[in-house]
Amino acid sequence: MTTKVNLRFFKKSLSVPEPKQSKEEVSLTNVDNDSKTSSLYKERLSYKQQVNDKNLPVGNTNKLNQNLNNQLDTWYKDPKYAKYDNRGRLIRLNATDDQFSEFESGFKLLNFVADAAQEFFRQYNVVRKPHPKSVLNNISITKAYESEQSYNSYFNLLYDQFFNEVLDQIKHTNKIKNINDFINLFYSWFTDKNAPITEAGFYESGQYNLYNTGLMFNFYNISSEEDKQTVLNDVRWATLNYVAKVNGLRVDPNYPGRLIADIRSEKLITQYAKKYFPDVADGDIPQKILETYFTSLNFQQSSQTTILNFLTSFSRVYNIFIENYPTYSDYNAQSDLKQLYKKEFSTSKIQREPASDFTEQRSDDNLTLTKSAIETYVKFRLSENNIFLTEGAKNNLVKTMTELVSIGNSKDFFNSTNFEQRLFTDAQAINYFESFLKTQIAEDTQSNSAFVFQWSRGKEKVLTGTEEFANLVQQDEEGNIFSVSPVDISTDFS
Repeated sequence: MTTKVNLRFFKKSLSVPEPKQSKEEVSLTNVDNDSKTSSLYKERLSYKQQVNDKNLPVGNTNKLNQNLNNQLDTWYKDPKYAKYDNRGRLIRLNATDDQFSEFESGFKLLNFVADAAQEFFRQYNVVRKPHPKSVLNNISITKAYESEQSYNSYFNLLYDQFFNEVLDQIKHTNKIKNINDFINLFYSWFTDKNAPITEAGFYESGQYNLYNTGLMFNFYNISSEEDKQTVLNDVRWATLNYVAKVNGLRVDPNYPGRLIADIRSEKLITQYAKKYFPDVADGDIPQKILETYFTSLNFQQSSQTTILNFLTSFSRVYNIFIENYPTYSDYNAQSDLKQLYKKEFSTSKIQREPASDFTEQRSDDNLTLTKSAIETYVKFRLSENNIFLTEGAKNNLVKTMTELVSIGNSKDFFNSTNFEQRLFTDAQAINYFESFLKTQIAEDTQSNSAFVFQWSRGKEKVLTGTEEFANLVQQDEEGNIFSVSPVDISTDFS
């Protein structure tokens, strides 16, 4: 292909000074081969050829921008990405060290994501030429996988804040006689904090993010809106976007200096993940990724365990408190007469009660959660989701959960069922509660809960008529084929 060069524009763009005593125009022939101008021109010409012949599908700028629909908005459009599986279960990373790959710089990503990133950098930095006016030349990873903060550590930080703002002023008074007083005070303080408190809330919130999953990395540090515009307006931005797309990586529109591995991408699955699951059908690999690298946080473990673990966190910090402040002061008048006339009082040091275990014995001698324990979990979980129910609705919710927990703890039920039946039933109270929460959160009714993409599920939920997978892919001028559909309407940026 022939590239036409506008010499006037060329001269202006290079800021070549025009001779004062001559009107001779600058031409390609009178530029010295050893001059910096000549080198710069060669760079520009080479870059034009790279863009037109290799980097991007042929077309005008507007058309290219439309074709490069490659965003993954995890703030507004797809906030559940990598937080929930395709069944709506909350998940977290559970990968072992050998399932990560480490770069020379020390950054780590999940192995198949690291492979995609490595090839992305090779294609972008090596195969394609730099541009003299680009800030996106020779890019590399500046931030990648970070180990998550533990839930217990987070709870300890909440307790420290609670102590400094509330307990420190009343630590010697009878306002904290037992753990119930402690929890009630904590709840009153917590309701204004707009922060998570349960383990489920912790993993739903920004406390656990995509850097903790090994699926995301930065290639450019953005600290201001000006930095963001610099990246978006860079001459190589379209090239970067395209190379990312054909490697199964998507741009975060809220922070364009980072890329997210899209495991719903056919390119990422077949080019990179397939290596680690050679005997698995392509359509089953996303589910295999979920099972291999992640673990479910709810809808699986016992409801009693979930609630007890939460209340045990309170017991732990309450015990720290009473270890340092084991007694509270109670003031009593020595006699009615002295109280009336001399105002003399005696001070008693009363021992604070130890934490309770939140369980009670059933008639069949098995232990089950107390109703107040379930009620405590419910009110905190509702609060962190900003859900407000009438007392009647809340009581019905607690009653149903209590009955479900009680069934699972029944000795007769245990003796008459197999392990799988018991496992399923043990989780039902929390399953019921979490399903209820989803009906109360307005944006949840429209958001895409799918973390993984399975072709069969996608066709059932999204596609209409008799569309075939062959009609759902796009081929560019380089011969690269990448999936453009099916997509959920909540993540369609076209």
